[in-house]
Amino acid sequence: MSDSKKKRPRKRPRRQSVKKVRPTNKNLHNVGIRLLMSWLIGVAKKKRRITYSDVQHQLEESCFTSMGNSGAIRVGSVLAGPMQKKIFKFKGHDVPLLNALVVRKEKKLENMIPGKGECIREIFYSHFPEEAWLGNENALEENPEKWKEIANRAIQEVYDYPYSHWENIYEEIFGGKLKP
Repeated sequence: MSDSKKKRPRKRPRRQSVKKVRPTNKNLHNVGIRLLMSWLIGVAKKKRRITYSDVQHQLEESCFTSMGNSGAIRVGSVLAGPMQKKIFKFKGHDVPLLNALVVRKEKKLENMIPGKGECIREIFYSHFPEEAWLGNENALEENPEKWKEIANRAIQEVYDYPYSHWENIYEEIFGGKLKP
């Protein structure tokens, strides 16, 4: 065989790296909410919970540059809360609180509940209007045991909700199939 007719080794395709974007509120809202919802549906299917810091880490691994020290706080206020409000907009307030699966890091599972921010309190109150105490601005700080009870109830509702319903909600909101 002549030099010109030698077979060249086949080049392996380069692994495409994802271009990471800055975690501005706009980028988090446009990209992060979709990612978070798909992750939380997977978490719900496994009947698990995920911490704010774990969500931050996954976002930084997948498509965002460092979110810094305030990243875990922004997961709740810029992603989890707005994601649940988007679900409410499409399906009403009877759908379980998928955002309840994003929790604080604690040693005991029953203590791994959502934070105590204003956004989460308002979302829970809109879902559990019969729990009038949630209407009080300081409700979560003043009633920690009640808060733990209602948060765990919300988490159980998410676990009990059929996976196929979550898939349908995801498709309705984002116009595409859920990729587990």
